[in-house]
Amino acid sequence: MQNKIRTQPKPNCMCCGSDGIYLYTSLQDRLFGVEGEWNLKRCKSQQCGLIWLDPMPINEDIYQAYESYYTHVDNVPSKHSIISKIISGYRAYEYGYLIDQTTLLHRILGKALSFFGFIKEHMDYPFIYFKDMPKGKLLELGSGNGDTLKLFKDWGWQAEGLDFDSKAVENASSKGLKVHQGNIFAQNFTSNTFDAIFSSHVMEHVPDPIGLMQEGLRVLKPNGCFVAVTPNASSRLHEKFKINWRGLEPPRHLQIFCPKSILYAAQQAGFKKIIITTGNYSAINIWLMSYKLSKEGAIQEQHSTYTRYFAHLVRFFLNVTHRFSLLSGEEIILIAYK
Repeated sequence: MQNKIRTQPKPNCMCCGSDGIYLYTSLQDRLFGVEGEWNLKRCKSQQCGLIWLDPMPINEDIYQAYESYYTHVDNVPSKHSIISKIISGYRAYEYGYLIDQTTLLHRILGKALSFFGFIKEHMDYPFIYFKDMPKGKLLELGSGNGDTLKLFKDWGWQAEGLDFDSKAVENASSKGLKVHQGNIFAQNFTSNTFDAIFSSHVMEHVPDPIGLMQEGLRVLKPNGCFVAVTPNASSRLHEKFKINWRGLEPPRHLQIFCPKSILYAAQQAGFKKIIITTGNYSAINIWLMSYKLSKEGAIQEQHSTYTRYFAHLVRFFLNVTHRFSLLSGEEIILIAYK
């Protein structure tokens, strides 16, 4: 099958320079139907373990993989549902997030539900990463439709977004959010501008993640915090579903980190204080989509009630086992300080 997107060979690991061995070959885009076949390599170094596309799309053609991407679409949860009120009550109690009107009962119920780890993880996101920081200027990389950026703004941050997708930028800007278009290198931000940088599921999409972190380090103020959430190649669901794991997503995921490789990348970028952990915030959706890929070869938005309940049980199981294997979660969380 001829690739619609032009490619270039990438025989070596961009983190440590080691050779790679083919992990999966002749993969197709079963999410958004971009034409072509793709191969994934894994770094031979046991101290790294990065997975990457070889060949890889050239920078000028990457945009073609995003023409029907879901950052164009709004997620509009009901602020009036009891679940939404309880979540807002917990966030008001725990983080001082007071944008939604909640009662004392909502706060008590939210705090009670937080004793269930898999529920707490959902209610904490993304506030927990910046809980102890004074609110200042924050840059979100890959701000998409602006949902998370609005959370930060409403929480009291001077929040700005950045996304290369013009449709996503237009969508987020229409909500009154400050969003820049392009990559971080083209913005010419002044050094020591931001107190915090946040990115969720961006590192796997960019051609030069180490360069991105280096630029992030430059524009952070002293003691500033860089947080990146990205799929974990060492997760239990990847181990289970292998070629059908939702986290592979060729050709948009140019590389997929494991804890060792993202630590190596952050060190290469120049960060000194680095914390690596993993979590299962996205585990339900990852399991649902991976299950559909394994059974039907494609992803469908509709899932039976039984399947959804089972996905919640899977997440509960993953959270239990995660206590004994802290680096096996679906997502890596990198927290690095300047």
